Amino acid sequence: MALASILALGAVGCSDDDGAVDLSKCKSVAPVDGVTELTITGKNMAFDEECFQIEPGAVEITFVNDDSGVTHNLHVTGPGEVNEATPLERGVVTHVLEVDLVEPGTYKYICDPHPKTMKGNLVVGEVPA
Repeated sequence: MALASILALGAVGCSDDDGAVDLSKCKSVAPVDGVTELTITGKNMAFDEECFQIEPGAVEITFVNDDSGVTHNLHVTGPGEVNEATPLERGVVTHVLEVDLVEPGTYKYICDPHPKTMKGNLVVGEVPA
């Protein structure tokens, strides 16, 4: 379930070359009234947050494209065939993406036009040892 309003991104990846997530770089966010609310800002070809650690369930991501005149989006993929994205749009704009991340695991988020520099992880549920 995806709802897009208006957003912008900024983040450098938080996994190493073998794909392992560095949890020390993850920001832990707890749900409020059953919904985990995250904000990711994109500016200067990077996301401001590179990793979140959250509980399974409903997630509302506010994406802020703070790069004036530059096209960005926020695209989330992962376990359970999750594949949701905000529209590609030139900044400055904000969009809201609502997605259910119920399966534990690591979900990836990128900016489709800039996946090498604008990327991050959503670590959902128990972290594997």
